Amino acid sequence: MSSETKDEEVKPVIGLYGLAVMGQNLALNIASKGFPIAVCNRSPAKIDVTVQRAKDEGNLPLVGIPDLAEFVGALTKPRRVIILVKAGKPVDAVIEQLAEVMEVCIPTCPLLGVLLYTSLLPTHANQHARVVCALFSLVSLSLRTCLL
Repeated sequence: MSSETKDEEVKPVIGLYGLAVMGQNLALNIASKGFPIAVCNRSPAKIDVTVQRAKDEGNLPLVGIPDLAEFVGALTKPRRVIILVKAGKPVDAVIEQLAEVMEVCIPTCPLLGVLLYTSLLPTHANQHARVVCALFSLVSLSLRTCLL
């Protein structure tokens, strides 16, 4: 890939770690609303499946990155990562791994069982909250529309 093509690519505005059924579908839903997203998972095979689904569903703005440090580095700042893994020790393990590669890791809000973490300074919390709320509002609006 030429450097010109790399410069033209849009960096993901949010990342999602955990690509079981819910994680994969949430990532695709976010991408379908036009938000560039990066996905990561312990199992590279799930990343490949998700990337293929994004291509099949209209070449959605989704990129799969198996290396955790590269995954975090690919995100725009302030970096936002949705952690969607089994509750308990798996969440703690992912948080520990992310803390090693993110500048600052601050829990911002629990949302429908999803823990959202970000690398940002506390002074940017309100700006970050608005971005996240807008993102989830679009996704939930889409879900409500489909259910009506």
